[in-house]
Amino acid sequence: MMRVNNCSKRTFGLVRVMAIVTISMVLISLGPPPVSASTFTLTRVGRYSLGSVHVRALDISRDGKWLVAGTQNDDFSLGGLYLFDYDYVLSSGVFRFNDSAPGIRPYDDNLRGSSRPVAISANASYISVGTIAMDLPSSLCVPNATVGGCVFLYSFSSTGALTQQWKRDFSSAVPSTDIATIFSVSGPAVAAGAGSVVKAFRLDGGLYWDTTISGTVHNVRLSANAEYLAVSTVVGTGGNSTIYFYNNTGSGYSLVWSHGQRAEALNIDLAEDGWLLAAGEDHVGINYAIPANLTQFSPGLNGWDSGDGAPCARYVKPDDIYGVAVAPNRTANTTALFGRVVVGRSLGTDLYGQGFTHCSTTVADQWSLAGHTYSVDSSIGGCAAGTACFSVFGGDDYRVSLVREGDSAVSTDRTGGTVQAVIMSPQLGPRLAAGSDDGYVYFYTIAVTP
Repeated sequence: MMRVNNCSKRTFGLVRVMAIVTISMVLISLGPPPVSASTFTLTRVGRYSLGSVHVRALDISRDGKWLVAGTQNDDFSLGGLYLFDYDYVLSSGVFRFNDSAPGIRPYDDNLRGSSRPVAISANASYISVGTIAMDLPSSLCVPNATVGGCVFLYSFSSTGALTQQWKRDFSSAVPSTDIATIFSVSGPAVAAGAGSVVKAFRLDGGLYWDTTISGTVHNVRLSANAEYLAVSTVVGTGGNSTIYFYNNTGSGYSLVWSHGQRAEALNIDLAEDGWLLAAGEDHVGINYAIPANLTQFSPGLNGWDSGDGAPCARYVKPDDIYGVAVAPNRTANTTALFGRVVVGRSLGTDLYGQGFTHCSTTVADQWSLAGHTYSVDSSIGGCAAGTACFSVFGGDDYRVSLVREGDSAVSTDRTGGTVQAVIMSPQLGPRLAAGSDDGYVYFYTIAVTP
């Protein structure tokens, strides 16, 4: 059967993004839409302190109402999970969390980009969190000979009250988890990885599937309907990091393809519909002189098969890529959604962001930045026909920076520490939040002036 050239493949679904990464930003799209003469401003509406911790993980529901934050300090003696009602924050001007789980320690492995230990379902029903086991009086995940970490599933009510549904043990700390939005009672709902083990669980906590891979899990990403599962690693056999891509068979996951790259870690993200995967390389610890690759993977019109492990695009940068976020891109035909990818770089003096067309290395946008980015996200929230979409990133200059397709302007706000996490809601504005090493969660909206 004749296959479609990867460079012309389409991605059809909406995308959820969460990234916590080190870098200068690159945006991949099908090309910017027309931008009006309007100006935009990143507007801070408030902030909230979570103590002497680092805010390393954020996620937000599709409607922008619920924001979840994961915190840790350097030795994990402090930290917890916190749930905010963004509607309440904006309407009352009172910045507080609705509920928390201080007895758990979310575990970001802090290896060249966020490992994403916290995830919220897009329909705002459940939260999954990967943790490290700690021998503390209040700990809900206690270490022993067979337990090094746990994954938790929480539900929450309309008032924001968290309820623990279940906890499952792993032999190592759990740096990454993801949660589906569409699932059946008997199918997978939550995926998590720790050490060389990857597991998928049903909504009731029953084990759906597990496997052992080469290397150590760094990122775990699920498509919205849990049909596809992508896993990336830090260095494994032969000095290569690897991407593993799986398809749900109805009774477990089957490996479709794997792709090894010469890197210490691979930071990945997967489109919500599972039809676009992007990966960024980090070479710290192997060889600073090796150029880093941004690679994209996309299936043919008949879906993923073993041949799709060959990238549809490879963009070579001199500096490491600490994080990747995949977001959808709308066109004038609102029924057609095409993927774009936001990545960032960790080192070097090229302090700018760049935009690229889908499965291409053609520069479409470029923005001047003030520092190296640690976190990045992109959204179609607030986009309409003929209106450009926004992307946001944070970095070692303590800034949260907002950019727009087809526009060279950058709007910034300075926090009190390195910005380790940024997130944007796919709807309502969008709403934005940032997590900083100063222990604060920062809340933002976007003001657009005609």
